[in-house]
Amino acid sequence: MQIKLLNRETDYALRALAYLCGNPGKTCAVGEMAKELGIPRPFLRRILQVLSREGILEARRGKGGGFRAGHGSGELSLLDIMELFQGRLRLNHCLFLKKRCPRTKECPLRKRLSRIEKLVAGELRRIRLDSLFDRRFSHGGENTGTH
Repeated sequence: MQIKLLNRETDYALRALAYLCGNPGKTCAVGEMAKELGIPRPFLRRILQVLSREGILEARRGKGGGFRAGHGSGELSLLDIMELFQGRLRLNHCLFLKKRCPRTKECPLRKRLSRIEKLVAGELRRIRLDSLFDRRFSHGGENTGTH
């Protein structure tokens, strides 16, 4: 079994952000982006709507509409996007029970996982999106920065 740090939604959100940040000022239609990035259109639309609601992207309706990178979107951290689509980074939920463990406070495994969680979150917080995206990215999907 493989443990994934990034789920599919987060990966697709990062690809879309890379595409839009690589084409600053350009409003891109969902269909165009879906084709270029190889992401199912309905799935991409939902992701873009979340990013727009959060003020990360700007949305334009009507003819010539679509999405474009919002001001400062590249300054967000990888952790910001992960938490938006995956919730809080959690490594320390009890592995043995479905309910909250009554021994949470004295559990030696939980204490160690909690330290690791803080270290990982700190590193992810230091990774700014603009450091992942090649500003020269243009149509073609060669470099999304996510793989």
